[in-house]
Amino acid sequence: MDAATLARAAEPFFTTKGIGKGTGLGLSMIHGLAEQSGGRMVMRSQAGEGTTVELWLPQVLAGDERQVFSGAGAVEEIHPIAR
Repeated sequence: MDAATLARAAEPFFTTKGIGKGTGLGLSMIHGLAEQSGGRMVMRSQAGEGTTVELWLPQVLAGDERQVFSGAGAVEEIHPIAR
């Protein structure tokens, strides 16, 4: 990727592909996941050589007292009413 493309690569809906060939959401979603997880995404590119994308996530050690959202209690069960 050239420098201009690399600078925009993680923007939502940015793509270098033709119409109907890509949404431009892949790197944007990975970037968002990294940020929300306390990590980061690092991209390096050399035109004509290739691109490397690294996803850095924090390590959680056994005994770490931070609470991790498990999703328990996040779903409310709804029962339909018979008519």
